[in-house]
Amino acid sequence: MSPRAGGGLTVEQWIQEGHTLNRIKRAWMFWVGDWLTHGEVAYGQMYSQAMDELGLSYHDVTQATYVARAIPPEIRNEHLSWSHHQAIAPLKTLEDRAAMITAAVEEKL
Repeated sequence: MSPRAGGGLTVEQWIQEGHTLNRIKRAWMFWVGDWLTHGEVAYGQMYSQAMDELGLSYHDVTQATYVARAIPPEIRNEHLSWSHHQAIAPLKTLEDRAAMITAAVEEKL
């Protein structure tokens, strides 16, 4: 992907890159949460380093970790936003969270 004006892309390629950026945006906080969870398990709590590295607030990194742990990869849905997953995260059981994700996708919430 070229940041230059024009960049030698066709309209279709340019639109596809926009779709890719949207998928990255939707997955970003999960990537952060999964990365932080790994760092915490492997190296101890590293929030301050993560905050500096990513330019995120303490609230952002704690939310990323909380939601990534509450919504494991096998029940995440790429058609729902981070905010959808964040809203579902407090539900008591993993089964309740999975059911709500399925319902949100089916009902196009």
